[in-house]
Amino acid sequence: MLKGDLDAIVLKGSGKGPQHEDMGCPPSWLLTSGDICIMSPVQARPPSGAYQLRKLVRRNRALVISTAAILITLIGATVISTREAIRAVRAERSAAASLKQSQEETAKAQACQLFSSGHAAISRPPFGWQSGS
Repeated sequence: MLKGDLDAIVLKGSGKGPQHEDMGCPPSWLLTSGDICIMSPVQARPPSGAYQLRKLVRRNRALVISTAAILITLIGATVISTREAIRAVRAERSAAASLKQSQEETAKAQACQLFSSGHAAISRPPFGWQSGS
């Protein structure tokens, strides 16, 4: 990383970069110690995205903090609502399975009751009939 920075500084200092051509400044090796052509420090590279983001955060600290708090709240609410929706779907499926099982057991009980009542009617002697007398 340092090697690229040093190369960029040397190129800027020698005037071989495009920044000196359009400004009409002589290269730095032609300037004496008292001459000043550009009133800005030599930059090795253009500012990176991370550097610009740090500057933005430093300048707008309150806005960044409030935006981060809102984003964290939204993400948390999304996670919680998704979890609760999954729980509701599982509970609905469980309730549907329990209802189906209950209906099947009720149908079996009714069939058994109908079967046993049908046999009881057949095995019962007719009204007024007495055995062995």
